[in-house]
Amino acid sequence: MSETDPMDAEKRPQDVLAAEYALGLLEGEELLMMRGRIAREPELADAAAGWEEHFAPLSDELAGLKPPPHVWAQIEAEVEAEIKTGKRRIIQYLLSPISQSLSEAGRER
Repeated sequence: MSETDPMDAEKRPQDVLAAEYALGLLEGEELLMMRGRIAREPELADAAAGWEEHFAPLSDELAGLKPPPHVWAQIEAEVEAEIKTGKRRIIQYLLSPISQSLSEAGRER
């Protein structure tokens, strides 16, 4: 729900907001606003707790699932590439030695 206007949260039904909160779908201002409301509104706090209890068996089923090794390898490769290249794209990183050689060759003439 991070792409929505936090003020839209006030327009959504309370039960929907409580379910979104329980699922961890709220972010940023919307999450902060919801936490504040839960602290002030016992009815909303009860609704959120009810949804958390409702969804708890789903997380129990997912706890034993682990991603296959190739997924971790891909994540590690992407993170490593990002660290090595900084803000440059991979293609810029790979072509930078060629670009540097051409630039130096142009200066020597």
